[in-house]
Amino acid sequence: MTKLALIGGILLGVGLAAFALLTLPSHCAAAKKPTVTEAAIPREQWTMRPLTLLARPKWSTGRKVAMHTMRAYLLVCMILLTVKAVQLGGA
Repeated sequence: MTKLALIGGILLGVGLAAFALLTLPSHCAAAKKPTVTEAAIPREQWTMRPLTLLARPKWSTGRKVAMHTMRAYLLVCMILLTVKAVQLGGA
């Protein structure tokens, strides 16, 4: 059991490190490049459009998959919790 947990932890750490190395350079490059809006208008004068005028953002495929996976995970957790509660209540 300890060996399995150790191997799982190592794989998780390697996966997280690989993900960070792949996403960090693109994130840093995008953060450093100023947009046209930033160059034209001083930061103190930035305003946000009213929420009623904003369109709903489009979800990427990855975000949709992640949300459906989380929903399925929560459903499984609720079912398992209900089964355990019934087992404890009936015993």
